[in-house]
Amino acid sequence: QKLDVARALLKRPDFLILNRPLSALDQRMQDKVLQNVLEEARRDGHSPAIVWVVTNPAMGMMFDRVVVFDSGQLVEDGTHETLLAESGIFKELLS
Repeated sequence: QKLDVARALLKRPDFLILNRPLSALDQRMQDKVLQNVLEEARRDGHSPAIVWVVTNPAMGMMFDRVVVFDSGQLVEDGTHETLLAESGIFKELLS
């Protein structure tokens, strides 16, 4: 999985979609790899749009925008901070 993510980053895409690319790793390793991926993606002023599907809502704090789906429906959209300030699904998942 990490190798697939690395290959995608080497292509320096303008848009990158990653669907649970690190699910086989423990949470500590997921956080570390995610941080490295985001730093590498933004290296040299490059700023690709990244859609990263996660199963752990706590990872949302690493992104500029969080979009929450429930049963295939968009239910919340905002920054990590704004979603925590509301009493929605995102806040519930983190408590």
